[in-house]
Amino acid sequence: MKKKIIGIFVCTLAIAALSTSSTAIDTTTNTKPQQCDVVVMWINGGFGITAGIKNTDETNPITVVCTITLTGPVFPKTKSKTYTIGPGIVQRMPMHVIGLGMIIITVTAGSASFSTTAKVFGFFVKVA
Repeated sequence: MKKKIIGIFVCTLAIAALSTSSTAIDTTTNTKPQQCDVVVMWINGGFGITAGIKNTDETNPITVVCTITLTGPVFPKTKSKTYTIGPGIVQRMPMHVIGLGMIIITVTAGSASFSTTAKVFGFFVKVA
C-alpha cells in the first residue's frame, strides 16, 4: 500500500512539473529582417506545445505561414498553418504531441524563427 501511495505521489509531482513550463523570448534582442513584421514571442509546454507569434506592425494585418518542427523521439514531427494576424496581435499556435525524451522545438513564422530544447514524457512537454 505504501509503495502505491509513493508511486502516485511521484507521478503527480512529475506531471505538475512538466505542465508548468514555458520559455519566453526577449523581443528587444530578437533580430529580424527589415521586411519582417512578425516575431516568435514564446514557446510553452504542458499538454503539448503552444507557440505565440506576434504581428509587430501596428497598422496592417499580415498573412504568414507558421511552422512548428520537432527533432527527436516524438510524433508528429511538423505542423504548418497559415494565419492572418491583426495589428499588434499575438496568435497562439497549438500542437499536440506524444513521445519520450529530449527534443528540439523550432518555430518559424515567415522569416522569423526560434529554437529551444524540451523534454517529452507521453503527452506532456517541459520546455527548457
